[in-house]
Amino acid sequence: MSILAEPKEITLNLRLDEELKADFMAAARAEATPASELLRRLMREYIQKAKRAAFFAEAERQCRELYSTPEGRAEEEEVMRWIDNVRAPWPEEPDEEWFRASPPPGVSR
Repeated sequence: MSILAEPKEITLNLRLDEELKADFMAAARAEATPASELLRRLMREYIQKAKRAAFFAEAERQCRELYSTPEGRAEEEEVMRWIDNVRAPWPEEPDEEWFRASPPPGVSR
């Protein structure tokens, strides 16, 4: 297949009730967008949303697994302390001691 060749397209048949089809076609016309392009856009957005949801579900699973160990819980507590310190108001003139008081996890100063 040539690099410049168009990707092969397929046809997707859908069963819709008349009102849904009419409303969708009217919305597509109002946007001056072909219905097929609008459907492709909606499909891409749905796929992106599904991938994002799967990513966050896996991240949550890994976090739960990591923090189920004593070492992981200690690390989580350290991260939470660091977050609390970051949220705390900064002194008007922070000095070196203030910065060394609670470095972020994994950072040694």
